[in-house]
Amino acid sequence: MQYGMEVNTYKRKGTENYAPKSIKSDVYLSIIIYCIFGFFISRVMLTNHRAPFGIAFIIAVLMNRDRKTPMLIGLGSFIGYISIYSNVANLTGNLIFVVLLVFTNYFIYKMSKKSKIIIYMAAIICGDILISYLLESCTLLSSVLFSLGDSICILVLYYIMNYALLCYKEIKTKYVYNNEEIISMVILSALVIAGTWGIAPLGISLRNISGLCFVGICAYITGTSIGSAAGVAVGMMIGITSDNVTLYIAIYGFCGLTMGVFRDTGKWISSAAFAVAFFIIKLYGNIGGTFKGEEVIIAIGILLCIGDKQYSKLSLIFDWETKNDEINKDYIENVKSIFVERLKNFSYVLYGMSNTVKNLVNNDRLLMKSKSGAMIDNLADSVCANCSMNSLCWKREIHYTYCAFGELIENYQNNNGKFPDELERKCVKKNMLIKNAEEIVDNYVLNEMWHNRLIEGRKIISGHINNMADIVDELVQDFNTSLSFNRESEKRIKKLLDAKGISFSEVFCYSNKSGKLNIKISVKDEEKNKACTDEILPIVNEAVGINMSPLDDKFNSKTSTKLYTIEFEEKPKYSISSYVRRKCKDGESYNGDSYSYGKLRDGNYMVMISDGMGSGSEAGKESKAAVELIEKFTEAGFSKDTAVNTVNSIMSMKFSEEEKFSTLDICSIDLYNGEMNIMKVGAVSTYIKRKNFVETIKSRSLPIGILDKVDVDVVDKKLSSGDIVVMLSDGLLELVDKNFNMDEWIRIYLENSRELNPKIIADDIISKALSVNKNRAKDDMTIIVSKIYESVGA
Repeated sequence: MQYGMEVNTYKRKGTENYAPKSIKSDVYLSIIIYCIFGFFISRVMLTNHRAPFGIAFIIAVLMNRDRKTPMLIGLGSFIGYISIYSNVANLTGNLIFVVLLVFTNYFIYKMSKKSKIIIYMAAIICGDILISYLLESCTLLSSVLFSLGDSICILVLYYIMNYALLCYKEIKTKYVYNNEEIISMVILSALVIAGTWGIAPLGISLRNISGLCFVGICAYITGTSIGSAAGVAVGMMIGITSDNVTLYIAIYGFCGLTMGVFRDTGKWISSAAFAVAFFIIKLYGNIGGTFKGEEVIIAIGILLCIGDKQYSKLSLIFDWETKNDEINKDYIENVKSIFVERLKNFSYVLYGMSNTVKNLVNNDRLLMKSKSGAMIDNLADSVCANCSMNSLCWKREIHYTYCAFGELIENYQNNNGKFPDELERKCVKKNMLIKNAEEIVDNYVLNEMWHNRLIEGRKIISGHINNMADIVDELVQDFNTSLSFNRESEKRIKKLLDAKGISFSEVFCYSNKSGKLNIKISVKDEEKNKACTDEILPIVNEAVGINMSPLDDKFNSKTSTKLYTIEFEEKPKYSISSYVRRKCKDGESYNGDSYSYGKLRDGNYMVMISDGMGSGSEAGKESKAAVELIEKFTEAGFSKDTAVNTVNSIMSMKFSEEEKFSTLDICSIDLYNGEMNIMKVGAVSTYIKRKNFVETIKSRSLPIGILDKVDVDVVDKKLSSGDIVVMLSDGLLELVDKNFNMDEWIRIYLENSRELNPKIIADDIISKALSVNKNRAKDDMTIIVSKIYESVGA
């Protein structure tokens, strides 16, 4: 250790100048903006040719800046005053005030804001009195009165501009502006626009174009109230520099109001309405040469050239509703991410539990190999411990004795009672050895029987836990799918419901994970009769501009609040009509086949047949359980893969030999695009009829519950209007006449038949199967015929 050495602090190379550079760039940009604002605001004059706006702006900026930049900021106002030297009164005084305020800031920058504003106003009052009294030869009284009037005007303007500058600083944040803050920002911007007077290349006024564009943008992104207020503010600021304040307020205010009213129709119609409003005033008002038609056309062209993305960004900044929606969306995403993370952790725990149980099963299999040695040791201890031949057998001939004991145990395990020759030669306790060997083997067989059941139980538990983990994973995927909320549709629906006199509590519009629009409307108890499709559906269709249909045609009642919620979804392109025909096995009163068909909430139509092994009520219990479980899973929003795997895991738990297996035949059709997914687990053929062409979908998979991992065949097809799908159980194919191929007969019948009625097709196929069997059903029969057709009005 060396003492007295100088140790420098650690510095990361190459990064020390990075942050200051980014800060300086932001500072320089803000200074440039302040200079531009100061230049144009200083050019704004009252009708008496006095220009207090630039002085008020400098005070507002200096109150919010440090002492390093006031000279640069004051430069813009200084140049602005010089640019209007021939028009402004008291030019010398204004220039002196600019210099005075800038240099005063270097000495008082550490003071409180209250002290600063007092010093600034005192300097303005004293300086104004001296200038008026000494340079303009006014009386002392008049100088004092003029000075007080100017200072009051500057003080009021300072508070407005200071408020606006503070608001502008929050543009990049998630701060939600209220109407007063937006109006203050509009006034400051209007002063900048008013300062562009006199700039008219080719006779086109920059002030008129920028004023019309500013009012149009404000109205389009914020609506009628702010749009008309912005028009009034711009008209006032421009009007005070001329002799016709009323005209400017009327033009800009009316144009802003019109643009805001038509904002929901899009920028093209809104801009057209904006132009019509202007030309109405120009036609019936005494505008004269104040505005030119070319200026309005240029302004509208600029409004149309601004992209929708830019309008959306501006709306996100200044429209409090849009900004609130975005903040709420971020909040929801944060809550969702926390919940998803916990679900993921739970899924990892379940997968870990499943793997742990599975590894225990594998360890048990390894332990079984070492048990034969333990059985030999146990047998030797119980018989040979006190034997006189112990030293001969287990010392001098230990290898031969050990092998002979192993052979004896193996013989009794295989029910072979042969006594080994080696033991026959030298064992003096033969009867005792045989008796103990039988007891040890019997105990071993009994223990292994229970042990094997324990292993099977662990395997089943491992499979169940793994399926639970898959379900949690699917929940995570659903939560990660972001829902899109449609606030504009909600507003339009609410407006139309109010216009129709329908009382409602809530309207909620969102797009699901498939991108389809869903709408929920909660109406009051007494309005339940009006909440039917005849009353609300046309309103919803008009509001969203697409055809909707009621979801499930039923109400969800909230008893505590006496509200009824009716749900609408985008009208599917296709509809499906299904017909089922069944026949019990001869001598049975209960059909062992179970079935289900109908529309799901995700826009799919599902048809399902489960054939329990055998017939009657015993087979029906298994098939009914499979169908009900899959129905519950799919209604809850889980995928069919998850449902089938979970059902297979449950059905694989057999507690008695009498319990039977069952098949599964699932057909799912997307009603929006006609895509069909077929899943077969031990099921017979499915037939798809397209006009005169018939396609047969076959499977060689095993029934559900036989294997630990489900054996499933999956086929995807595309359907169109007029196609017919025929699904059946194996009872229709089990015939007395083995030479008759019922499967081939069904295919030929569907090819040649021109019948399109599902009921007649199902009756014909059942009748043929019965006729071949001499009107006797050899097994339970179930057939479902489904026809797809285009929905009316889709």
